[in-house]
Amino acid sequence: MKQYIKRNLEGFLIVVFLLVNQAVAQSQESVLKFGTEIRPRTEFRHGYNLPINSANEYAFFTSQRSRIFLGIEKSKVEVKLTGQDIRVWGSAPLQTLSDGHFSVYEAWAKYNFSPKLNIQLGRQELSLNDERVFGAANWNQQGRVHDGLNLNFKDSLNSFRMFLAFNQATEELNSIYYNVSGNYKTMQVLWYDRLFSFGNLSLLTSNIGWQSPLSKTATRNMQMFGNHFTIKPSEDAEIVQRFYYQSGRNANNDALAAYFAALDFNYKLNKNYKLGIGAEYLSGNSGVSSNSKNQAFTPIFGTNHKFNGNIDYFYVKNHLNSVGLLDSYLSASYANKSHFGLVRFHYFNSAEEFYRIPIAQEKAGKYLGTEIDLVYRYAVSNMMNLELGYSQIFISENMKVLKGGNEKLAQNWAYLMLSFNPSLLLKL
Repeated sequence: MKQYIKRNLEGFLIVVFLLVNQAVAQSQESVLKFGTEIRPRTEFRHGYNLPINSANEYAFFTSQRSRIFLGIEKSKVEVKLTGQDIRVWGSAPLQTLSDGHFSVYEAWAKYNFSPKLNIQLGRQELSLNDERVFGAANWNQQGRVHDGLNLNFKDSLNSFRMFLAFNQATEELNSIYYNVSGNYKTMQVLWYDRLFSFGNLSLLTSNIGWQSPLSKTATRNMQMFGNHFTIKPSEDAEIVQRFYYQSGRNANNDALAAYFAALDFNYKLNKNYKLGIGAEYLSGNSGVSSNSKNQAFTPIFGTNHKFNGNIDYFYVKNHLNSVGLLDSYLSASYANKSHFGLVRFHYFNSAEEFYRIPIAQEKAGKYLGTEIDLVYRYAVSNMMNLELGYSQIFISENMKVLKGGNEKLAQNWAYLMLSFNPSLLLKL
């Protein structure tokens, strides 16, 4: 394993050297981009992601993302390579030759047919609209990327994207069976956005196929389609409506009939202050009655830390195939050139009913809890940012039924994150 990681890192550095050498050799036509990111984040967890009880201790650690990227633009061709190392401070011995933390995050090539049309192939991020259903998950230190083909068109009013992927674990001779746990086998995404004088409308349709364990060739396909509609009745006001529906079958072969609906209203008091109010509804499965279809909506590839509370009780590797969620929220924010501050309140309810005591068929209430999120960000310079955050959730007895823990204990989480992003742009 150590030799494999060593060869992987050496191979990445060799490719970087060759790309730089090529850029210099044809310097009159090339643009070279080089950059790094060092992002340590220290966290205190006392009820993060899951409620704790009196038997649980707190957690305290520092994780770090270290990235290095190289991009070259020459004529109509662009390429980008990004390597990253993800680790927790202290996870490796003080003296070690190699470990398993380094990987290739991005590796793609783009050909520009024209200023409006291009095709991008390889390992790349897929980010659409506010990243509710397709996002790069940048909060996670490892991020999220896809292997595939991305066709893009954009003019002054219209944007179109088609993403296609077909995954295999290894080079095979006579099989297309796919066995990488948690990954889809095939995916097709069509996205269209139209800009209007009063806002913009995005339409999405997609198909995601998981390998069936019962057949070497069959897939279980889930369809998701919907829209993201932004209306700006004035320069200071904004209304955002979102809707998505999921049908077909999931990886467990459950028939799906699930939906997501959201409505937000944002208003700028002036150039610095902004207020927001909104609600999200994610359908779920009833805990008191049966249904022939799975009605739990799952934002599979969304940047889910951005939504439903920073303490991540919902849809961050949890609350799947459950009772759904109704999240009502209020927010106030301040922003100028260097500073950003946010206060946000969440009021959580389940979308469906469930039993508090199943044997007695005693129903629980739908109220799950209330959360407050505080975030402060300071741009120290154009190469360095500091961010602080604190979240506390007050869970109800109903939340305890769903997720365990003790509703009488403080459930909180805090973090300090530094981001260093120096970069160079050279026209050679």
